[in-house]
Amino acid sequence: MARRSILVQVVATRLTIFFPSTIIIFDCRAAFARPSLQEDMKSATTTAYGKIKDTTVALMRTVFTMAKEQISNRKLPALIDMQISNGCQALNPLQDGSSQLQYTHHESLDDFFLSIRTVIERQILSNVKNCPFKIYAAQLDEATDVSNLSTVMVYIRFVNCDGNVESHFLSVKELSACSAGEIYNAVSLLLADKDLDVGNLICISTDGASVMRGQKSGVTTRFKDVNPYLVANHCLAHRLALASEKAANMVPYLVKYIRDLNQMGKLLKFSPKLLRILEAAKVHHGEAKAKKIKQVFFTRWLSFNDCVEALVGCIDSVIAWLVQISEERAHKAIASGLLKRVGTYQFIAMTYFSADAIGLLAKLCKAMQTETAVYSDLKTQVDGTVLALQTLLTVDGPNYEEFLKCVPSVPSSEGKSLFKSQEIRDTISEREKFQANKIRFTEELVQHLQTWFPDSGLMDSFCVLDPQKLPDSPDSQYGLPQLQSIVDHFGVQKTDKEGKIHQPIINATDCKLEWAIVKSMMLKNKTMDTQSFFREVLNKQREVYPNMCMLYALALTCPVTSVSCERGFSQYNLIKTAHRNLLTVTHVNDLAMISVEGPHMHKFDFDAAFEVWINMKKRLGFANMVKKVRNSEGVDDDTFENIQVQLDRMSQQICALEKDQL
Repeated sequence: MARRSILVQVVATRLTIFFPSTIIIFDCRAAFARPSLQEDMKSATTTAYGKIKDTTVALMRTVFTMAKEQISNRKLPALIDMQISNGCQALNPLQDGSSQLQYTHHESLDDFFLSIRTVIERQILSNVKNCPFKIYAAQLDEATDVSNLSTVMVYIRFVNCDGNVESHFLSVKELSACSAGEIYNAVSLLLADKDLDVGNLICISTDGASVMRGQKSGVTTRFKDVNPYLVANHCLAHRLALASEKAANMVPYLVKYIRDLNQMGKLLKFSPKLLRILEAAKVHHGEAKAKKIKQVFFTRWLSFNDCVEALVGCIDSVIAWLVQISEERAHKAIASGLLKRVGTYQFIAMTYFSADAIGLLAKLCKAMQTETAVYSDLKTQVDGTVLALQTLLTVDGPNYEEFLKCVPSVPSSEGKSLFKSQEIRDTISEREKFQANKIRFTEELVQHLQTWFPDSGLMDSFCVLDPQKLPDSPDSQYGLPQLQSIVDHFGVQKTDKEGKIHQPIINATDCKLEWAIVKSMMLKNKTMDTQSFFREVLNKQREVYPNMCMLYALALTCPVTSVSCERGFSQYNLIKTAHRNLLTVTHVNDLAMISVEGPHMHKFDFDAAFEVWINMKKRLGFANMVKKVRNSEGVDDDTFENIQVQLDRMSQQICALEKDQL
């Protein structure tokens, strides 16, 4: 109606062009000044903008879910069609094939992914920069992806305002070379890009590779040259894997034992026929629920334990399986050799004993894979594992005890015994060899654990902050040597390689005074662990005990493993597969941030992501769709512009007539 009124007035103005100028001026100016058309345009534009924003946000939700579920970008059109068919009205504007708001091109999707990642990353960095202690730590690991590209994964760890430890994915960067200098430059540029001060980087945890921990030019050494207070930690989970592998390699029989396990694993992996025969044997012997036998890789920390557990659950079926396939020509040689070694007292006894010994290490390994693990807690479990292993030399473990129930206490004179339903080789010599290997393997495990987890170093000094380690009646000197070790590192002025002076992180004198009081507080809360005591008790009095709070923050911030990076690379490999090998590292970085750190879809702020997206660059397609929706509701943009042009022209004619009359 408003548009029709304006048109009528324009026509009337043209018809009265020969009438007195006062009438012309009145009619035309009234039309020109009428605000109804502008108000209609504003209202219609706002409504159309809201509708297309809802469409864009709905599309963003779809893209968000695709990233969380590792769905290829090529599936987006099909997902949109499916949602529209299911009645999703918000996506209806995308239904018109001629619409410029399709946004299914990979560059458009990259913008969506980048916008979502920006919102997630912004929140993480905000939490880091707003934490009261202003310190953070990093976990680094390097790997090669399916496209043979070298990458470095970075996770960040800090203590938030509530005293809780947080660990988050920060980024994955492509490397031009797998050198310490390249990794250092990539990480340094990343921290600078995120506005994170290297001076506040208090600890870096990596694996034991020389490129990471080299004393002359390793990555951690280069960061120490910039920040002399930095602590370099060797991942405890990697240490445990190295200790287990070296202990096994010190026992010749264990080397052969693992080789036999791997040979069985390969047979089952590459021959579906042999796998079916074994599965049938499991059903026949009542062991159908046993796990599958796989190969042992010490780089896969739990693979040895998984393989031994699987073998314990189906050893009877495995022997029957080897007997059966040894009669087949295709596998006779391999199966006969395996049967000769597997069907013995020594092999089966070692399997059951390993299930106990390696099972202890597996539990320790799982404890080390906790993202917010603290050194004092893990060191306690390492010491407990050592004691448990030593106990196995005198007290039979549950699995080995179960084995002893299935064999006679004394071998027969024939040199054979019945184990469950299978006949095995069993002699005095076999049992003596097993006992010797059992003792040596246990001793090697204990020795290597003690070697790789010594009771020394700065991280061990932090254990004094654990209330559970406090004696019931501590003397006045308790903890002072360990506290002095910490103060010597963080409480003195230091100079970096370039001569820049760094002020101490804590006040040495005040720290010792606060320790005397905090020690009494620990005694009253002996049931709490380090994290709980800091969170529930000490952090609430941060202003009273600033130096001790900083010490606890240092202890909790320092990561003792790099397992978060291992998980990050697992997620990376789920995103970039052989079928999606053309994905760039930059694209995978966006997807990994959404997949790893993205909250549930209903908890994500899509409005914030939309604002990032709309302000990223000019959105011509978005603007055109807003115009299209607005015009479809009766407010034609072209008609409005034509009317304005005509009114401007009429105004100029009126001004000319007025001058003539004067």
